Amino acid sequence: MRNFNKKKALKRAEELVKQRRYAEAITEFKAIIQADPEEYNLWVRIADLYVKLNDNGEAIRAYIAAAVRHEAHGLYPESVNLLRHALKINRAPEMVTIFLKLAGLYQKIGLPKEAIAELRIAIDMHERNGHHDSCVPLLEEVLKLDPEILSSRVKLAEAYFKIGKKFESETEIENIAKRLRLERRVSDLIVLYKRYLSMNPGYTKGAMEYAELTNKVGGESKEEAKEVNRADEIRRLDRLIKAEKNKKMPLEPFSTPGVSSEDLRLLDEASARLDEANKAIKDFLKKIRQ
Repeated sequence: MRNFNKKKALKRAEELVKQRRYAEAITEFKAIIQADPEEYNLWVRIADLYVKLNDNGEAIRAYIAAAVRHEAHGLYPESVNLLRHALKINRAPEMVTIFLKLAGLYQKIGLPKEAIAELRIAIDMHERNGHHDSCVPLLEEVLKLDPEILSSRVKLAEAYFKIGKKFESETEIENIAKRLRLERRVSDLIVLYKRYLSMNPGYTKGAMEYAELTNKVGGESKEEAKEVNRADEIRRLDRLIKAEKNKKMPLEPFSTPGVSSEDLRLLDEASARLDEANKAIKDFLKKIRQ
C-alpha cells in the first residue's frame, strides 16, 4: 500500500481505543494488517475489541485468524491459547472445527492425550448431530494415536454400520471380541455383543457366540442355585437331628400324622451321615464366599 505510514496508523488506532471508538479502531488495525501481514498479532487486539462491542461472532473469527497465523509461524502454544479464548466465548456445536484445530496443534506439540480429548469432543458433537460419516475419520485418528482404546473401537464399529459399511463394522467387532477373549473378559464380551446386536441383529457370528456365552453363564447360575437348595436341606436335617438329641424341640416329621417306619429309617441314615453332611456344608459355604 503506497504512502502508508504504519507507525502513524498504529498510533491513530490506539488513540481510537482510548476514546472507546472500538469499531473505528478495528478498521485501522485491519488496514495495518492488510499493509503488513506480519502484524498478525493485531488480530488478537481486533478480537478483544469485538468482545467489547459484544460481537461474539466476529470476535471468534478474529481469534481463529490470529491462531491460524501463529500456527503458520510455528507458535503452537500461542495458537492453542487463542483458540481457547474463542471457546470461552462459545462452545456451541458449530465450534467443532476449533476442537479439530486444537487436536492438530496438540499433535504438533507432542501431546497425544490432549489431542485425543479434543477429538472426542468433536466426535460427540458430530454424533449428537447425526453426522456419523464425520465421526469415522476422527475415530480412526484417535486409534492412530492410541490403538488400545477399546471404547473408540466400539464407536468406530457402530459408526461404520450407521453409514452402511457393514463389513468394516463387523470386522472391527470381531477384532475387539478376539482381544476380550484373549484377556478372558467374558462379561465385557457379553456386554459388547448385547450392545452391538441391538443395532445389528443380523450379525450371525456374534449372535451365536452371545447365545453360547449367556447359556453358559445361565447354566452355572442354575447349578449354583441347586447347590444352595441342597445345602439348605442338609441344614434342615442337621437341625432336626440335633433337636431330637437334645430334646429341646420336637422333630418336624414326628409332629406330622402318618410318619412311617421308613421315614424313621431315612432319618437314622441322615443322622449317620451327619459328619459327611457337615463337611459338605463347610466346603460349599467356603466355595460361595470366595
